[in-house]
This record gives sequence, C-alpha cells and structure tokens, in this order.
Amino acid sequence: MINEAEVEKSGLNPEKVKKLDRLMRRFVREAGKLRLEIFGGSGTLTLRYTDDPNKGHLILAEAGGNISGGDGGQTLWGDGLARGEENSPNHRVPGR
Repeated sequence: MINEAEVEKSGLNPEKVKKLDRLMRRFVREAGKLRLEIFGGSGTLTLRYTDDPNKGHLILAEAGGNISGGDGGQTLWGDGLARGEENSPNHRVPGR
C-alpha cells in the first residue's frame, strides 16, 4: 500500500512507487519464508540468519545504497502527511 498524498507531495511517478512497493513486499515475504531477518543500518542492507542463538546472526548477503539505520519511527506531521525521522545524511533533498 502506498501513501498516495505523500507520493503526490514528493512529485514522484505513482506507478513507479507502486512497483517498488510490490517488489518490497515480495522481498519481505520471500525472506520470511526462509526465516531471514532483513536488517538496515549504517548504509547497508543485510540478510541475516540465526543458526545458533548463542552467536551473532550469519550475514548471508549485503547491499549498500541509500539505507537508513533509523528506528523506523513515523508520525503524522502538522501538514497531515506521514513522515519519518528528520533528515539524515543518507537522505538528500533534490536541488541541495
């Protein structure tokens, strides 16, 4: 599900955002079937697996990119739009 008002505010193509949403949902669903944890932090996204609860997760795959390690918090702001944490170094405002 995309947040239509937020997509409109962003100026992005809604169909492209919907496509990414579907891909994201499929990724989460498929990872869940394999009991993989999807972890984002420090600019990387990793797939992790617990083989031994007394040890750290096995890192099965890693992808760099525009990945935020925030807590995922979100709220409705005064403008009525859902927004996450305030700007971080990984999030660039176009034109700045």
